[in-house]
Amino acid sequence: MAASKTLTPEQRRDRARKAGRAAHSLDAHIKAVVDRAPELTPDQVARLRAVFAGRVAA
Repeated sequence: MAASKTLTPEQRRDRARKAGRAAHSLDAHIKAVVDRAPELTPDQVARLRAVFAGRVAA
Protein backbone atom coordinates (compact mmCIF):
# COMPACT_ATOMS: atom_id res chain seq x y z
CA MET A 1 0.00 0.00 0.00
CA ALA A 2 3.00 2.28 0.02
CA ALA A 3 2.32 3.24 -3.60
CA SER A 4 -0.81 5.16 -2.59
CA LYS A 5 1.33 7.58 -0.59
CA THR A 6 3.27 8.47 -3.73
CA LEU A 7 0.16 9.23 -5.75
CA THR A 8 -1.20 12.73 -6.06
CA PRO A 9 -4.76 13.42 -4.91
CA GLU A 10 -5.83 13.60 -8.57
CA GLN A 11 -4.28 10.19 -9.28
CA ARG A 12 -6.04 8.70 -6.25
CA ARG A 13 -9.39 10.15 -7.43
CA ASP A 14 -8.84 8.75 -10.92
CA ARG A 15 -8.03 5.34 -9.47
CA ALA A 16 -11.13 5.47 -7.26
CA ARG A 17 -13.33 6.44 -10.23
CA LYS A 18 -11.95 3.56 -12.27
CA ALA A 19 -12.58 1.12 -9.41
CA GLY A 20 -16.12 2.45 -9.02
CA ARG A 21 -16.86 2.00 -12.71
CA ALA A 22 -15.44 -1.53 -12.62
CA ALA A 23 -17.56 -2.42 -9.58
CA HIS A 24 -20.73 -1.35 -11.41
CA SER A 25 -19.89 -2.79 -14.81
CA LEU A 26 -21.93 -5.42 -16.60
CA ASP A 27 -19.11 -7.92 -16.06
CA ALA A 28 -19.18 -7.31 -12.30
CA HIS A 29 -22.93 -7.92 -12.18
CA ILE A 30 -22.64 -11.09 -14.25
CA LYS A 31 -19.84 -12.33 -11.98
CA ALA A 32 -22.05 -11.71 -8.94
CA VAL A 33 -24.86 -13.81 -10.47
CA VAL A 34 -22.46 -16.61 -11.44
CA ASP A 35 -20.87 -16.62 -7.99
CA ARG A 36 -24.31 -17.03 -6.42
CA ALA A 37 -25.44 -19.70 -8.89
CA PRO A 38 -25.26 -22.58 -6.36
CA GLU A 39 -27.71 -20.66 -4.15
CA LEU A 40 -30.27 -20.14 -6.90
CA THR A 41 -33.42 -22.19 -7.03
CA PRO A 42 -34.33 -24.07 -10.23
CA ASP A 43 -37.05 -21.46 -10.89
CA GLN A 44 -34.54 -18.62 -10.60
CA VAL A 45 -32.12 -20.41 -12.96
CA ALA A 46 -34.92 -20.86 -15.49
CA ARG A 47 -35.83 -17.16 -15.28
CA LEU A 48 -32.19 -16.14 -15.79
CA ARG A 49 -31.88 -18.43 -18.79
CA ALA A 50 -34.99 -16.87 -20.30
CA VAL A 51 -33.68 -13.35 -19.70
CA PHE A 52 -30.23 -14.02 -21.11
CA ALA A 53 -31.36 -16.23 -24.01
CA GLY A 54 -32.45 -13.28 -26.11
CA ARG A 55 -29.39 -11.21 -25.20
CA VAL A 56 -26.76 -13.85 -25.87
CA ALA A 57 -28.11 -14.73 -29.30
CA ALA A 58 -28.11 -11.08 -30.42
